[in-house]
Amino acid sequence: MEKNQSQRTLGPVLAAALLAGVLAGLFVAAFHQLATEPVLQRAIDLEEVLKKASGEAAEPEVFSRSVQGIGLFIGYLLYGIGWGALFGVVSCLLLLLTRTSLSVKQGLGLLVVSCWTVGIFPQLKYPANPPGVGEPATIGFRQELYIGILLLSILGILLAAIAYRALGKASKGWQRPGVRIPLVAGFYLLYIGTVYVCLPNNPDLVQLPSNLMVSFRGLSVVGVLLFWLALGSFFILFLRQSLFSKT
Repeated sequence: MEKNQSQRTLGPVLAAALLAGVLAGLFVAAFHQLATEPVLQRAIDLEEVLKKASGEAAEPEVFSRSVQGIGLFIGYLLYGIGWGALFGVVSCLLLLLTRTSLSVKQGLGLLVVSCWTVGIFPQLKYPANPPGVGEPATIGFRQELYIGILLLSILGILLAAIAYRALGKASKGWQRPGVRIPLVAGFYLLYIGTVYVCLPNNPDLVQLPSNLMVSFRGLSVVGVLLFWLALGSFFILFLRQSLFSKT
């Protein structure tokens, strides 16, 4: 693809990613409203029972459950816009670097990398907890930990990509995929293993029953997978339609 031709496709790529992010966010919000909300309500009810049994006064709700449901959709809409925009920018950079049309294989590869990097790996170290679980005094620290592992996870992928390209420009012995891929994969596994071990654990003890926590965390992971699957599916669909309409 010529340079000016690749630049003409940047607009459709970014637009497709943004629209895909919006739809993926709304889709996952609907999933959590139907599947996760009942589990969350059970956790809230149990917390109230435990407080009454211990003689603690019940805290008034800042927002009603219906308002929280609206906030769920607004939050995931913004979540979809944010990650959709970033996915589109990365796709555009990939298109400019390769100077070829963005193939379905490249889109799927970028989708898998994104899902693992910003979705799955951070939750392996810091799995999701229902709202209200954890001490208020540690909220800032827990947010810093999650942002930290998110940034380090992204950095690991960037370093792996740089190492792969650098080895591709080295001598012919290093350029072979049978050499480059195991070396880069080993480096990346060592990197994320070090990040996982060195970062501190969640400082708060979880007092909810294990079955509730397993259900909530499992649904959180499913939600992440559904989001990226939906984003990737919509992105490829919209991008193909946009590019084909110009031919």
